[in-house]
Amino acid sequence: LGGGGEGEGGAAGEAARRELQWAVWLVQSRVLTVQGADGRGHKLLIPWLDMFNHRASSPHRLAGRTDGMLRVLAGAPVGAGEQVEIVYGTSGTSNAEFLGHYGFLDPAAAAADEALLRAHPHARPLLKQTALADDEAVLAATEPGSHEALALG
Repeated sequence: LGGGGEGEGGAAGEAARRELQWAVWLVQSRVLTVQGADGRGHKLLIPWLDMFNHRASSPHRLAGRTDGMLRVLAGAPVGAGEQVEIVYGTSGTSNAEFLGHYGFLDPAAAAADEALLRAHPHARPLLKQTALADDEAVLAATEPGSHEALALG
């Protein structure tokens, strides 16, 4: 990653750090935790599976995360050329999780967001400290490509 002999604090070190953060985010956004025969969760990259987009109301689902027989099950007829979407997570998956794991927000996760806020009431006043325009200004002022670093912290 990077290189160039400028040391960890130089431009090459910073470029390497950004490349590593991007690579980590890329893997984390596509990895799937599957229960192994040992009963433990194993994070796997499974070719083609990351091509299924999320839609909360999709009748199709991913099965086999606990029996080792991973498959996408059609919950309704699928026509030729029709996009097949699956549901990421559960009805309890919040936008904090969607954003952290997949890099998007889902308006259908509002109930899960409210449950998260009820579980962490101290967060509500902190969220009110800035307006959406303030948050967008911070993102606009950051260097292009560094938004992953903000998400990874």
